[in-house]
Amino acid sequence: MIPGLDAVFVPAKLRQWTQFSSVQNKLKSASALLSKLSGNSEDLLAFCALDSRQIIKDIDKAILVIHLLQVSIIEELERTYQFDDILSCSLGDIARNVYIGSLKQDHAIEMIWYFSNYRKLCLSGATASVKDGGSNNLSQVQTRWLEEQGFDLSFWSEKHATIAGSDVDLERVSLMGTKHNLKIKPVFPFPVHSKVLEPSLPPMLALKDKWPFENFNKKPYSSIWLKHLETKEEIFCEFMDCAIKPIRWLDSIENLSAQNINHYINVGPGSTLTSWFKTSPKYSGITVVESWDILGKSF
Repeated sequence: MIPGLDAVFVPAKLRQWTQFSSVQNKLKSASALLSKLSGNSEDLLAFCALDSRQIIKDIDKAILVIHLLQVSIIEELERTYQFDDILSCSLGDIARNVYIGSLKQDHAIEMIWYFSNYRKLCLSGATASVKDGGSNNLSQVQTRWLEEQGFDLSFWSEKHATIAGSDVDLERVSLMGTKHNLKIKPVFPFPVHSKVLEPSLPPMLALKDKWPFENFNKKPYSSIWLKHLETKEEIFCEFMDCAIKPIRWLDSIENLSAQNINHYINVGPGSTLTSWFKTSPKYSGITVVESWDILGKSF
């Protein structure tokens, strides 16, 4: 299980991995490539030492750091474990693509960097958390109202969802949402999984040949398409869809459970998503072990 951006809120979870030499080497190597791309002197290892406010302020570097940590953790886990399936979402999809051998690491870094620039062509926006005002499960009435306002919801648990859109639309729906007993709070400074990001896709598509995707043997499960991906063409198309389509995380968990996939190692480095869906009695049969609990003392 490879999550997305949740670790950005807990820098301590980023820093704890930087004590290991293999992680340090990845961060240093990526810093050299990032320096060439940006024309500035970059130090991702030093970036990890910043406080949460500074890390959120430079979300693009935070995305790169989380990606590199995920790849490092997967590589180390693979020394001991064989995985029957791979479930990822959002940023975690890119680490997954590196792991299965469909995408080279340097190409992944370049793709993240170019996208961070092209998304600035889009309207200013954000990603917001959505919860019931009384800490109850989100109701069908609340969900339907948000959809009527033009938002696609990504559900992370029965109580937690996210929406994304322009700053204007989010401010409007946040104010109106109180009448529907909804707490809507911006969490990321750009609109992840939103049609607002559509203007960033044509320039990314124009660079497709710069990052050739390769054939692969391990067939990961897509939390956007709700199916196993089988071709390199699907991998790239899913990458593009990830920018503008909602994540169907709970549906993915349920579908894989129906295929007897009920035991996960959470790559992390954050544990927010696993803690959310595990609070529901509906998922009591699913077990999750955090990667830090496996590797923290022996990485």
